[in-house]
Amino acid sequence: MSLRLFLALLLLSVSPLLLAQSSIGLVPGQRTNFNLPANGYTTSFFIDVPAGATQFKVELESDTPNVDVDLMLRHGHPFSAQNLYGLPHSDLSLLEQSQYYSISGGDDEYLIIGASNYRPIRAGRWHLAVLNYASVPVSARLKFEHSNAAPAQAAVEVRFDLGCQPNEPSCRCNLNPWNDNTAVAPVGGNPGTTLGQQRRNAMLEAARRLTEVMRSEVPISIRACWDDLGNPSTGQPFTIAAAGPNDFFIDDRSLVDSNGDSRPTPFLPEKYAFFAAAPASRLAGTSYCRASGGDCANRADISIFFNQNIGSSGNFRFHLGYTPAPVGSIDFLATSVHELAHGLGFVSLIDLDASNGGAVGAKPLGRDDIYSRKVVDISQGGTPRPLVRLTDAQRASALVSGFGLQWTDPLALASPLYRPIPNEPGVRLFAPSPLRPGSTLSHLDGELIGELMTPQLNQANGSRLLGLAVPMLEAVGWDPRPRSFPTAPAPLAGQWYERDRSGHGIDFQRAGTDAAGAESWILTFYTYDQNGLPEWYLAAGTLIDGVFSGAAANAQGISLLRYRYQQGANPPSTPILAESGKIVLDFNQAETSAACNDGTERPAGLKAVMRWNLGGQSGAWCMEQLVPQAQRPRPDLTGHWYGPSDSGWGLSLAHFNRPGGGQSVFGVIYYADATGAGRWGLTGADSYVPGTVLPLGQRSGYCRTCPSAPTPDVIIGNITLDLRVPANATGDNRLSVDATYAGPQGGRFLRNGVPYQLLSAPVPSP
Repeated sequence: MSLRLFLALLLLSVSPLLLAQSSIGLVPGQRTNFNLPANGYTTSFFIDVPAGATQFKVELESDTPNVDVDLMLRHGHPFSAQNLYGLPHSDLSLLEQSQYYSISGGDDEYLIIGASNYRPIRAGRWHLAVLNYASVPVSARLKFEHSNAAPAQAAVEVRFDLGCQPNEPSCRCNLNPWNDNTAVAPVGGNPGTTLGQQRRNAMLEAARRLTEVMRSEVPISIRACWDDLGNPSTGQPFTIAAAGPNDFFIDDRSLVDSNGDSRPTPFLPEKYAFFAAAPASRLAGTSYCRASGGDCANRADISIFFNQNIGSSGNFRFHLGYTPAPVGSIDFLATSVHELAHGLGFVSLIDLDASNGGAVGAKPLGRDDIYSRKVVDISQGGTPRPLVRLTDAQRASALVSGFGLQWTDPLALASPLYRPIPNEPGVRLFAPSPLRPGSTLSHLDGELIGELMTPQLNQANGSRLLGLAVPMLEAVGWDPRPRSFPTAPAPLAGQWYERDRSGHGIDFQRAGTDAAGAESWILTFYTYDQNGLPEWYLAAGTLIDGVFSGAAANAQGISLLRYRYQQGANPPSTPILAESGKIVLDFNQAETSAACNDGTERPAGLKAVMRWNLGGQSGAWCMEQLVPQAQRPRPDLTGHWYGPSDSGWGLSLAHFNRPGGGQSVFGVIYYADATGAGRWGLTGADSYVPGTVLPLGQRSGYCRTCPSAPTPDVIIGNITLDLRVPANATGDNRLSVDATYAGPQGGRFLRNGVPYQLLSAPVPSP
């Protein structure tokens, strides 16, 4: 089926899709100059990566001052030049086609892709999109380079000048101790002759030692501060130092902004889990500010704070030398390496402090974090229970279970530093009773002598080695091993449903493949309004890397459209923009999402997270196949059917083998009430025989956010399914329907023997 025909049959007046033809290849090592129109973009550039290359870099720079340009990259089919409605893409819809992007607020962008990225370097053609946010034309240039170099040691930049930032709440970053001019003698290999210089040297040495064990083509940026973390002289508890990520990334399209949108982060290997900024940026192939958007001059991956009440003399003093600290002093270097490991991602986000208004054991926004995904609870005996799959109360109990928290990622268990303990599946984590906020879970157990990441600084570890923390950090985003390019999930065309929302569902059908290789799909969402009355919506879009999205499908940014039907009009249906919304259907790793882990038992099999936004409300549902592949007959009549001579209404049909023999059908008919509003009814047959007259029922249901169930069906008419051949031609296929809408709008919808055919692509044989 042609894409033009596909769109026409969706009852839309559109211009034809203009496919991207990546026609300008970048020559390795040479700059390619080009111009971008104001508020415009191009999808014309590509790079060809040769076999054997282990890394490539693409750089974008502008010669026009004070502008914002962005760079996007993908392997496989090109970026489309326009959306399915023949309209220019928004920035979000371009991002939704991307596998990598660099989107800072400036005009200097880059992407570096190596063998250990989630979508690693791959020989062949990669496609680029460049977007100009400026209201003036921009002169820009692109440069592409590749190499056979081994993965590089991470470059670490320590910012001693990055104090409090605008709009930063409760910032207490004191930079003065880095510039203390008090004269001191060199100590332990640290050549500094002022206290501030020695502090900076020691901090830089700690950063250097991190680079010996971390591999990253993207630099790590650290904001170094001092603060009042308690005074040792008072005899009260105090903190030596503290550090953490400045931000987290998550690939979860159900977390939306006020516009109902969310930015995809397809560079993360695990979806629906928070990653710390530094490893996420490494996986993104660019710096933190370029992966998140914003000002690169004042952004850092990590912030570290040292206690300004601890000096270089007295009973509590920092040893600033590179050699191990003498008895009675605090090892600044070991402290720094320990804290920076937290900033690199050695940290859980599970709530440990009820005083902040949350619940002990709660997950951030109800989502996993990648660190906690590697932890199991063995405190109850039996099979180890994944920590992130427990209830808040169960997690709260596990947090004070002594040896109940265990790190079980294979990278750590394969380390020669791992010392197995009988009847324990992994590495012990710190889980004391009572709970210790700031220490519980995000440290190794204190009995692991010689390990740096225990709650108390182990100064016997004079080398300041991270030990087991290295493979643990690798598991949260720093794994340097080569990856295989992932394969996108291939959903089964047909009807999908959410167990917790009985009576709502979608028909998701493949319409074809465009010339660029992207699959075009039709989605019909049958649901209910706030009064429980049936209504339906349509979406058309492409399935890219396992995600169906129609973001900014038209000029109003609407992708999920409700229609009003008028018989005899051309076209017979027009979209009602004020009653429409947005939808995203993501088939990647849905089993790990919050939507699919809500306490409802679901069998194994491919699932999808459907995020919808309608009428100011939004939701995220876990969708399952109504009819599994094994139950599909051959030939299979499953699909979205319509009458080419009488469009504007249609039928979703599910066709399946009946246990014990024979075939059954289940159908949803989409028609209009007397006002032209879209309504739907249900039909089915346990034993399908073409030409049989079947009853047509109407279901009064419940709104998409209401905690109730649909009522029994009311018979509103009949339907005759005389469908025999699954084809995009009418042939011998006919459909008759006589439906009277059982609602205040009323109206009889009557058709007799309409020639019918598949709008969707026929389901292929296995």
